[in-house]
Amino acid sequence: MYLSAFGSQHEAEIRAVETFGSFTNIFPDQENFPVLSCEPYEVVGMQLQDVVWESLKGVGFEHLVLKKAGENIFADSLLVYPDSSGKLQRIKYSITMDDSYSVQNFHVQSLTHPNQKVGVSDLIDSLFVDIFPSPFTNTLPIQWMRSQFLQVYEIEVTWVDALQFKTKKASQRYTELKNTPEQSVYRFESIDAKTKEVHFSADLTVDKDCLVLEYPGYFRRRL
Repeated sequence: MYLSAFGSQHEAEIRAVETFGSFTNIFPDQENFPVLSCEPYEVVGMQLQDVVWESLKGVGFEHLVLKKAGENIFADSLLVYPDSSGKLQRIKYSITMDDSYSVQNFHVQSLTHPNQKVGVSDLIDSLFVDIFPSPFTNTLPIQWMRSQFLQVYEIEVTWVDALQFKTKKASQRYTELKNTPEQSVYRFESIDAKTKEVHFSADLTVDKDCLVLEYPGYFRRRL
């Protein structure tokens, strides 16, 4: 199983360099899959989650490490996805959030083309950032909804295309459909800010920590 390439650390308190290392034969049905690696990074704090999602739209995956230090939550993630030409891109992003998961700082950078990057200066009058193609950033508004005991939440987010490094303001709506101790379902909708017309809709199944388990047709959690 290709997920054996990833390694997890589940220690209560850690100070370690998380290295994504080299990934070979991650997708065994792909011929001549290249060796992938990225620079190590260091994060101090208590590890909360170590998560892998796979794309359901072809080749692509994400490896996320989520940690907590003091009142802040830190997300560090590696995306590996093909660009419009089909060439695989390695993109790293980091997000600093408060305990309600509103964004304090974020940075997205291509490891394939290091000059391509966006950051907190690109945040467009919003509490949240929505990074494509990552299912993790759906967690942020869902966690905030729970902290405010909301069942429906309309927001404006900074939408980041991490494959083309473009940003824009986007209007979204989240609706709680089911809430149980272990799994919940939220309807995510991309909407028109003025008319409220729905351009896209998906019912997301999340775990007790609001991390996506199933994003129908797009992503599935594998670890």
